[in-house]
Amino acid sequence: MTKTKKLASSCSHILLKVILSRIRNEQYYLLHKANSGSSRDWAKGEAKIKYSFTVELPDDGDYGFLLPPEEILDTGKETWEAVKVVAKHIIAEQARKVRNGIR
Repeated sequence: MTKTKKLASSCSHILLKVILSRIRNEQYYLLHKANSGSSRDWAKGEAKIKYSFTVELPDDGDYGFLLPPEEILDTGKETWEAVKVVAKHIIAEQARKVRNGIR
């Protein structure tokens, strides 16, 4: 498993904790199929950005890009938890590099 997939898996686990704490008896798909041609592809391929993700809204097609107001706060909280996992991972990775004298 690549580092990016491991990190995405960590994000999924933290999101699952958040979601399960507030929602019961609903099925959520935390990892979505790949979407080629996105800005994420450019960031990874052309700009060589190591960790590049696409954040998708939790919608089954009913709302598109316009979540109902009552879902916005929870969606923001869930996304923030994933962002914190990524940030902690990157900070730890950079700290290891500094300790090992790698730039």
